[in-house]
Amino acid sequence: MRPCKPRTVGFLPANLRFVPEIPGDGPAIHLGLDMLEAIRLADAEGLPQEEAAARMGISTATFCRLAGEARRRTALALSDGRAIVIDVEGGNAVFRPDGDAGEGACLGRCGFGAPGGRGRRGGPRCRGRN
Repeated sequence: MRPCKPRTVGFLPANLRFVPEIPGDGPAIHLGLDMLEAIRLADAEGLPQEEAAARMGISTATFCRLAGEARRRTALALSDGRAIVIDVEGGNAVFRPDGDAGEGACLGRCGFGAPGGRGRRGGPRCRGRN
């Protein structure tokens, strides 16, 4: 199995949880930081898929899968009245404030570069390996 390629994220959200005024039944819907970045670039910034994928440092096919899954989960949360939780830790995201793919702060399980992160890049819990 191929190792996951780090996904570049250009921002960290201020709010990590969105709860409906009248909560519905069911567990919260979780969105990875890379999923949020994909729909932010495609939908909020209106970038073409190829350009958005290049900014994240991933293939267009991977970008399309991420954006599609993020949209599906968001639609499910909105239609069922479920909370949305943004997962900052975990996954294979690398933070670069300029949004350009390349070296950055790993936001994988080690938490390096994350608000309150305790790990160190390249450490035993780091999945970013950059």
